[in-house]
Amino acid sequence: RDIHDEFLVCKVCLGEFQQPKMLPCLHTFCQACLERILEQRPALSLSCPICRQRVPLPQNGVQGLKNNFVVVKLRDLVQSPSKGRSEYTVREDDSVPCTACDSGTYLARCYCCESHNEVNKFYCDTCRLVICLHCIVTQHKDHRYVEIQKAADRERAHIEKKLSQVVKAVDTHEKKLTELMSVKDSLSTQLQETLEEIDTRTRTIVQAAMKVKDAQISQLLVVQSSREDYVEALIEATEMDLALAKSYTQFTTNVLGYGSPAEVCSVAGDLKGWLVQSTDQQAPSVNELTNHFAKFRYDLPINIEQEVTKLVDGSRQWPMISPSQPKVRFKQPTSDQKSAQIATGKGMKGNKTDIVDAPQKGSKFGRGNHQRKSQVSQLSQVRPSQSLRGPHLLQAVGKNGDGDGEFDFPTSLSATVDRDIIVADHDNNRLQILDKDGVFRRKIDLRFSPWFVAALTNGDMLVTGDRHRIHVLDRQGREARVIQVEGAVESDENTLGVAVDGLGRIVVTVGYQVFVLRSSGETLSYFGEKGGGRHQLQSELRVATNSLNHIVVSDYINHNVKIFDPAGRHLRTCSAFGSGDGQLNRPECVITDVNDDVIVADCRNNGVSQFRQDGSFVRHIVTRGTLLRPMGVAVTHDGRVLVCD
Repeated sequence: RDIHDEFLVCKVCLGEFQQPKMLPCLHTFCQACLERILEQRPALSLSCPICRQRVPLPQNGVQGLKNNFVVVKLRDLVQSPSKGRSEYTVREDDSVPCTACDSGTYLARCYCCESHNEVNKFYCDTCRLVICLHCIVTQHKDHRYVEIQKAADRERAHIEKKLSQVVKAVDTHEKKLTELMSVKDSLSTQLQETLEEIDTRTRTIVQAAMKVKDAQISQLLVVQSSREDYVEALIEATEMDLALAKSYTQFTTNVLGYGSPAEVCSVAGDLKGWLVQSTDQQAPSVNELTNHFAKFRYDLPINIEQEVTKLVDGSRQWPMISPSQPKVRFKQPTSDQKSAQIATGKGMKGNKTDIVDAPQKGSKFGRGNHQRKSQVSQLSQVRPSQSLRGPHLLQAVGKNGDGDGEFDFPTSLSATVDRDIIVADHDNNRLQILDKDGVFRRKIDLRFSPWFVAALTNGDMLVTGDRHRIHVLDRQGREARVIQVEGAVESDENTLGVAVDGLGRIVVTVGYQVFVLRSSGETLSYFGEKGGGRHQLQSELRVATNSLNHIVVSDYINHNVKIFDPAGRHLRTCSAFGSGDGQLNRPECVITDVNDDVIVADCRNNGVSQFRQDGSFVRHIVTRGTLLRPMGVAVTHDGRVLVCD
């Protein structure tokens, strides 16, 4: 019964095969079933009802498809296992018994030659057909043919060999399927665990938010109560002053109107003293009395969903692996890299490259009759477990010039969310955009010399260097708007460092001052005291922010990095002047990584150094001999360190 259901039942009509026809995909169906399918969808080809493979039809349609004799014979064996080969019975679906042989089978199921009514005893290798002796003489005389038994033995051996390979493939596929099902189950388990973790974190954040809400409201009510008491006291004092002034005014009016000369003279001294005191004393205005009141505000981040996502997900970003204290080693440059280095004099035996001094106060461009080494270097940033060599130089691109992919004093660079690299090409008055491999894509011409560029997550760019302005460009390089920074003391200084913190505030430096702006451009606050003290700042500052919205400032003149809280209060100072571990010499640029570590372009030490957020020195990411006066540093989303020098 199992054999019957498995091999002798048509998958279309679910009945026993009637005139079974075999498709090239080896699936078998009743001739009538296939013809009905064609009647519904007339076409020159047929789609297999099981595997959907397209089957081109012979000229005579379904009837021209091969008969599946194996199914017919198997049906005979299942239905009549005890009948001899000479016995036969005419069935309703078969009409004529074969008379060419004594097999007892019907003509529709016999292997005898239909043309000559003879037994097929040969196989034509040329035509790949079973033929009879008469066929050899009339149609296959010049063809290669063998006895049918030899051909069957040969084909059987070949099929068995192929079958053994398919059996092995079946085992392989079954094993692979088992492994994939296991992976699928593990994915479901991981998903459930992660969903539970997200739910737990979200509930924790909601509870913490409610706790913060209660604390904020409580604090706000205390401040409000204090302010109301203060204003009530001012009202009471003002009412007393008003009553006293009215009393003196009424008394003076009565004396002048009704008093005798003696009475006027007797009180004249007191009245004049009071009048002079009242006239000379300028009472403070309400504005002056209440100008210390800060306006109640509660600024939400620009993208509240994004900030909540950061809290739920912590510092983890699923698509990436953040670097974990990698070491740096540089491999020998490839032939492509040498071409970029030769243009700068690097790697040329006996050829000395002139070095331009880093900018000095009053000479930011560091101009002179010096050649400049202008290029962008990419370093890998990987875990030690991933590579024993640690971070290494991937490539150095660019040379001095004004062509596409050439630079003249590149002062900063930034990585976009699209994995492009934006370079501030200062003396060429433009930005250049490279792809992740350093290949030039396009340029954005500017009307000024850009000092710093910061790429935002929405694709916009912030560009400094045009007096006290910040130019906001969209991802196509079109100018969206210009932000004017108000209140800078040093009028001859340009905007220099710029960054955006987690609250969406823009932090920009002008001279020795640091300004905090709303995203719309209004000034929220500014700080900066000029000098060389641990908390003081000099001109030429670069700036970054971390996940706590602390403001990190690299001080070029004071040779250090200072960290301030969001309100501008000094927290700590990193490093001191020198060339040793934890020391800096003219830091040009500062950034923070995913761990809030501070990475500094140490210009005069020709390297890049790393500090922890508490100010302790970690390591030299790049040491002397690799870079030449690095001006800008950035980290891409996939962990590569970018440096322009």
